[in-house]
Amino acid sequence: MRKLFCGMMTAVIILLSMTQYEVQAQGIDLLADATLLMVAETGQILYENNSQVPMAPASITKVMTLYLVMEALEQEVIHLDDIVTVSQRAWEIGESSMFLNHGDQVTVDLLIQGLTVVSGNDAAIALAEHVSGNVEDFVKKMNDKAQELGMTQSHFQNPHGLDAANHRMSAEDIAILCSDLYTHYPEVISYYTQESLTYGGIQQENRNPLLGNVPGVDGIKTGFTDEAGYSIAVSAKKDDLRLIAVILGCETEEVRRVEAATLLEYAFTNFQAHTAATAGEVLGQIPVRRGKEDWVDFAAQQNYPIIIETGSEAEVTVILVAQADLTAPITEGQEVGHLEVSYRNQIQGQVPLIATKEIVKGNIFKIIWQSITEFFNNIVRISK
Repeated sequence: MRKLFCGMMTAVIILLSMTQYEVQAQGIDLLADATLLMVAETGQILYENNSQVPMAPASITKVMTLYLVMEALEQEVIHLDDIVTVSQRAWEIGESSMFLNHGDQVTVDLLIQGLTVVSGNDAAIALAEHVSGNVEDFVKKMNDKAQELGMTQSHFQNPHGLDAANHRMSAEDIAILCSDLYTHYPEVISYYTQESLTYGGIQQENRNPLLGNVPGVDGIKTGFTDEAGYSIAVSAKKDDLRLIAVILGCETEEVRRVEAATLLEYAFTNFQAHTAATAGEVLGQIPVRRGKEDWVDFAAQQNYPIIIETGSEAEVTVILVAQADLTAPITEGQEVGHLEVSYRNQIQGQVPLIATKEIVKGNIFKIIWQSITEFFNNIVRISK
């Protein structure tokens, strides 16, 4: 029966639309100037308002600063135990600070703590100078990285986020950046969840008001300036679902806190992660021509998670589309078809199907016998 079913799925399906289904949060009335709720792993948007409008991001800028620091660490351009001498420019920047002094010698690791835990503008300058030699070259890297990541509504003038002409990020760009940071550098979570930082005899608590107060929150960054108002980018995870919530332009700290918490609570209550395909799980068999074996098992190449409304698993459909006339030799891992994943009759995407083992060519006698069998089968089909 399984072989019969897979054989019936060899017809080519032409996909005319790949529009992703957007599960939209309903009934939420938020006061922020711009809002976005995004699934980190897939980019699926659950809620948005003015999310593509560029705005002053304040200290959320430092997420990009951290991204470039982590990239430099990965490339071994810098190291966590490097000693950085604090410049006058870093010392005199003012506003939020880890209270560095001119001439202090501090490790990169401690500067990252100052950047993430207490939003130190002085730490941002010191790190920028250590990575690129000077702030101006580092800011160029920030803008280059924004283009690389597809952050089309962002432009940076500094690494700390104090108000400056044409220093802008959109809520959508912030979510893209945060998602990519947590995907490629998950070790930053240990910095963003650090409860406090003591430097120079001064202890400061983590600036994130949701940390420890909203289950699952493990970052990321608050921000405030006169132009930007009160803003926050939050990462929160429950089971297999990681969300990025961005709230920009609130009038007070309390509004910022409540709106971010409300958005996360709504999402975790009303949505769930569902794995439509599991990597390596054998799903069926495909007939093989001219092979030593007549069939090859196939499996999904990768996991394919989607976000659905809670309790609606029955509305997820998966169609197996196998290649027709598959001919030996077949290598293990060779693509032999795809899965088409839909939710509520809207296509979400495709997952490659791969052969789970090698199929070598059959001997000459088997090939001849298969050819004869195919010849007579074709005659029977034509006669019908």
